[in-house]
Formats: sequence, C-alpha cells, structure tokens
Amino acid sequence: MRVGIRLEQAGCAEWVARLIGDLAADPRFTLAWIGRETDPSLLSHAAGYAAWDRARVAEAPDPLDHVSFEALLQRHPALSGAAGKSGQAPADALDVVLDFGAGRAPFPAARFGVWSFRLGGGRLLEAGEFGVAELLRGATFCQLDLVWEGGEGGPVVLSRTFGPVNDASLWRTRAPAVWKARAIAMRTLADLARLGPDAFFARALARNGRQVPQPHPPISVMGMRCLRAKLVFRRLLAPYRVVREQWRVGVRVRPPAGAPDAPWGSAAWARGFRFVEAPFDRFYADPFLFEHEGRTWLFVEDWDWKVGKAIISAAPLAEDGTLGAMVPALERPYHLSNPLIFADGGEIYMIPETMAARQVEVYRCLAFPGRWELVCTPLTDLDIADACVLRTSAGWLMLASIAYEGGLGWDELHVFNADALCGPWTADPDNPVVSDVRTARPGGRMWEKDGRLFRLAQDSAGRYGSGLGLFEVTREASGAYRQEPVATLRSFDFAMNGVHAYDSAGRFEVVDGRHYQLALGRWRAYWPLPRWLGRR
Repeated sequence: MRVGIRLEQAGCAEWVARLIGDLAADPRFTLAWIGRETDPSLLSHAAGYAAWDRARVAEAPDPLDHVSFEALLQRHPALSGAAGKSGQAPADALDVVLDFGAGRAPFPAARFGVWSFRLGGGRLLEAGEFGVAELLRGATFCQLDLVWEGGEGGPVVLSRTFGPVNDASLWRTRAPAVWKARAIAMRTLADLARLGPDAFFARALARNGRQVPQPHPPISVMGMRCLRAKLVFRRLLAPYRVVREQWRVGVRVRPPAGAPDAPWGSAAWARGFRFVEAPFDRFYADPFLFEHEGRTWLFVEDWDWKVGKAIISAAPLAEDGTLGAMVPALERPYHLSNPLIFADGGEIYMIPETMAARQVEVYRCLAFPGRWELVCTPLTDLDIADACVLRTSAGWLMLASIAYEGGLGWDELHVFNADALCGPWTADPDNPVVSDVRTARPGGRMWEKDGRLFRLAQDSAGRYGSGLGLFEVTREASGAYRQEPVATLRSFDFAMNGVHAYDSAGRFEVVDGRHYQLALGRWRAYWPLPRWLGRR
C-alpha cells in the first residue's frame, strides 16, 4: 500500500516522526510521498500555557517535541527520495494520504482519500488548541476521530476512540491522545489492507457513521485566564504535596436467602458496605473473594507506600464480615495487583496483574493461602493489565487492557481465546474491541448466568478508577465483540471519590474505594474535598 504524508510547514511532532518510522519499517506499506504545507500554522492563545505545562510535567519520550523536516529526513534517510515533491503526484499513485497539517493545501490523488485526526473537532497541530476546550469546560474524557473527509455522501469516521482528560494538565491530556493516534493510524491502515476497501469502509460507516464534531471556537485570552484560575482552584482542593490517594476495601454481608435486598448498584445497596482502613503505611485495593474449606477469604493488592509497590495479601472473613489477620500470599520483585483467584480441575489458580513484568503469569496454589508456584506465562512482551479469564463452553476466554506505547493502559480492551489455560492464546482480529476510557479496562471477574456473559469495566474518565460499570457481553452476527450496559456503580454512593473493583462469593460482596488522605509524617487524616466540586 502506497502512503503519502502531509506535514506542517516547520515539520512535525515526535509522535508523527515515530509513526513515519513505523510505516517505513512495515513491509506492507511504502512511503511514496512526503510534503509540507506552504503556510505556517497559526499560534494560539494557549501556546504559552502549553509550553509552561510541558516544561513542568512532560516525561521522556515527549510525543510533542518538535522535529524539523530536515531532522526527520536525517532520522530516516531512505525517505529522502519521497520528500520535497510539492506538485501533484500522478493519478492513482497513492492509496492513502495522512494529513498532519491544517488541511489547507491541495493534496495528491489517493485512491482511498486523505485521512486526518480530530480531537474534539480540532486538528492535532503542534501549535493548536486541541484538548484546551475539554479542560476549560471540565470534561472528563475527549473524543479522538480519524476522518476521511472525501467520502461519497460526506465524511466517514474511520476510527473513533475516547480517552481521559487530566483535569490538572494539558500535556497529560494531549500526550496519551497523540500516542494513541500513532497506534490508530497503523491499525487502521492494516485493517484496510486486511479487509479490503469495500468491507473496510462498510464497517467504518456501520460502527462510527459520518458525524464529525465541529471545531471549538478559538480560545480567547479571557478563556485562558479562566482556565488558569480553575487549575489553581483545583490545586487548593487537593494539594498533592500533602494529600495522597488512599484505597480501602469495603465488605457487605448479603441478607439471608429470601430476605429483601436493595437492587445491585443502587445507592441503598452501596450504603451497606463497611470499609476497612489499611495500616497507615499501606492501602488495600483490587479485592477478590474465594471460598476454601468452609471459609471465605479476601485477596487484595497490598500496597506499601515506603517500597512503592504491592504484594498480594489475604485474610479470612468472619460471619459478620469482619476482616481477620492479613497475611502475605504472593510476592515478586515487581508490583502485583488484581489477584484473580479461581478453581479449575481440582486446582486453585491465581492470575495477578504483572504489568511491571510485561507478561501474564499463571500461579497454582501449593498450600492455601500463602504458597504458589508459577505454572506458565501464556502472554509475554505486552504491557497488559487486569487480565481476566473464564472457562466457557467454547474454551477459555481472556479480557485484558493493553497499553499502546506511551499509553496509560486504561482505555483499550483486548480479547484472547484458548483451548487451555496456559494457551496458546489467540488474539481477536478486531483488537482492541473497545477503545473507550469509560468502559474498557476490567474491574473484576467475569461470570456466566443463565447462558449470559457479564463483565465489569472501570470508568477512568477524568481520573483512574473513577467508577465501575456492569456489562453484558454478546457477539454480533459477524462475530464482532459487543457489550451492553446493565448497571453503574457511582463512587459518591459509597462516600468515596473512586471505585474500580467488585467481587462476590457466597454471602459476601466486596468493592474498593478511593478517598483522599492528608499525610504528614505518621499523622493521617481524611481529606474531605474531591479533586473538583461535583466531580468524581
């Protein structure tokens, strides 16, 4: 497939330079044309704040670093033959043109059109305002579209995804979005090559339609003053030099069989949880329950603030839901969390999250609850989070969140299938099947009921672990993954600022909740204000 690139006059951002490198290294694609706009991009009123914010919080590699056109050619010398062609390319010489400029200049002919990205309706220009309007209006998520504007009948949204908005930083909002744009461009081009143009465009229309958000009005000087004032106010609400996020586990005892109970997910149901505070130097999160020899055990991520990582710990639950002594269950040199524990074939297994090791690890219990052996690592070399498995009538199913390079690991869900727990696992060809920070990352185990499959998903719009949703998983006639919302857990119903995991076993239900804690030396106090008034 022959691909053309249109850049801004001065060059491009680092994420675009890396995308060009991806295309150049992929044998499926040929970079046949690289051109630049003739006019410079306009500087916005947000440029000063954007530069200050980048200097304050940017992390390497910074996807927004500027790369000049000359430096780009030095980085990829093989592209020099495709560069500098300012005239029209021959008819049908290109298949796709990726436009990273303002869209003003004429483009060479391309069989499948000119594609460009929009975030909230605005182009991803180096000196542009993308992401600023979302911060200004207090949005918790942003919409990123890859658009073909020249389609018959109007524009076609080729890909649509929803990412987080960091309410305290423009760079931390933009960086994950542009890293994702890099991944989306490669995926979408690969889908076009794999499916063929007819099936590819038909699928894009069916999934995303033609509606493209209109660009926001230019940000005024007064608008930027308002944004700065809001950011200062948020810092006062949660001064992070002395206030930290503290997770704890809540336990609920279900009423006896036949007794009335509040609907699952309702405010009345949420008020029935009793939260357990961890020792002052730790927090507990990601609760899972397991029944063993007549007792129900709670497994948690046991985070140590001094060490800066977590182990898996376990404690028995008394009949009234009181938590017994917490004991270490599994420790590794790297961070562990999300201890999915289950029984199969007479054995007890645990799959903790081991994203720090970039793999999925399956452990078998040797002596409950504290001795485990590593059985296999069925997936490796992946930034994979919260892998959740279930044996179904069709075999083993895994849902997990996988982070693209530079991503946060919150907003894309991948599906894998296998005949055995240790694999080999096969990725769904449509991965990621969900690309939405509100509904992607798993928030607990899956289960089947009356032939229906249910899953829990974290809502990390605005902030990681802001809420939790329950979904029914189905398949379309084409075999494509589909999930329908069933219920939502609101963190404020638990008197918390976040909730991102749920589990149940027998008479017990557990969730985790986040609040803010004032930490001064060994002195701790509950911080009553959320990050933003009325927001999760």
